Amino acid sequence: MVNRAANATIKGYFYQFDFAILQLLKAVDEDSKITVEGVEDVDIEDVSNEKYIQCKYYAATDYNHSVIKPAIAAMIIHFKEVGLKKTPLPKYKLYGHYNSGQEKLPEKNLITVDFIKNHFLTTTKKDGPAEQVHVKNNITDAEILQFAGQLEIDVFAQSYESQFESIVKLLTSAIPGATKDDAENLFYPASINNIRALAIEQNQAARATTKRRFLKEINNKNFLFSSWLKQFQGAKKYAALVRDKYFKQSAATSIENKARFFIVNLPSNSLDVGNAVDLALRFSKKFSNRASSRIKDNDRFCPYLHLANTDESGHKELKKSLRDSAILFLDGHDFKGSEFYVDSILKGPTSYTETRLKLIDELNDLNSTLRGAHRRPIEVFEFYHETPIVGLDLPQAALYAAIKVDSLEDIKEMIK
Repeated sequence: MVNRAANATIKGYFYQFDFAILQLLKAVDEDSKITVEGVEDVDIEDVSNEKYIQCKYYAATDYNHSVIKPAIAAMIIHFKEVGLKKTPLPKYKLYGHYNSGQEKLPEKNLITVDFIKNHFLTTTKKDGPAEQVHVKNNITDAEILQFAGQLEIDVFAQSYESQFESIVKLLTSAIPGATKDDAENLFYPASINNIRALAIEQNQAARATTKRRFLKEINNKNFLFSSWLKQFQGAKKYAALVRDKYFKQSAATSIENKARFFIVNLPSNSLDVGNAVDLALRFSKKFSNRASSRIKDNDRFCPYLHLANTDESGHKELKKSLRDSAILFLDGHDFKGSEFYVDSILKGPTSYTETRLKLIDELNDLNSTLRGAHRRPIEVFEFYHETPIVGLDLPQAALYAAIKVDSLEDIKEMIK
């Protein structure tokens, strides 16, 4: 028998994830930052203000002041310690769905300082004095009044089912060409996976996203088509189709001058140092301009390579092997122990320093480099095994292709 309490808890988590999806889809500014599991369940930061939202789903519970007391207490402590120092003052919202009892909560203009202190900040005990959050944290009546002005309590939140329908409608309108079936069966599952991946990040900064980035990451119709095409056509035919579409060169003696980024997103156990070196050399040979003293420095280029799921020792072994092979490369680190410098990785090959490859170890550094001034078209090719990378920050004008592969051999066949 399913434990009803556990089932309600799980549904509550999904309700919170759906709420975060809804806030992203409703955002007017596509670059507003939304953080999942930040100060509250959902934090919103845009050019005008910050908002912290606590989201609760109690479909089988009646509303009582005691139910939201812990959330309000946590909010006012944050307001005292952090919010009061910000200009403009941040906003706080408690958004909850309850079975009944919503009439117990007064209108906003009737929620006075005394009401907040008595119902949300004070806990009486049978033995001993009452616990008073405002006394313990030195929160004055004036500060409580300020907080009340920034606080919104909505106890008439949508039901689980109604919220889902709202998401489906917004997904359908936000993604060009999407149908209701697409939204329910493709984009909504991708949305849940995206938000879940953010929520489990340890670093709060990594739990932030924007509407623009979110929509790019969940628009996975092409990913699913690639998977289907590979299965239907067979590995050899699929590789040939990918090669013809993305990597086929003209009969000219040199390839186009572009900033090409290659991301190899395979399981860590499938990329030993020998294979990594072989793949790096293939990328270098195929996508660097031909060596010639007559080529101007501005016309020289070489590919960028990011090996996802590779640890520090793996990156180190690859670089050592490339050096032993006399392959000149850049990695954005100017000296031992230095931080990553974008201006260093952006340096192109010259007639004196024939750099043939640029290695980027960390995803954050890859994103920084993508935002750099390349002065040439940007193309990003991600070879992925399970799912594309979450958190890739693509420039708006960049060409991006997510290409499903099962092994390194697939990649080699595609770029040969």
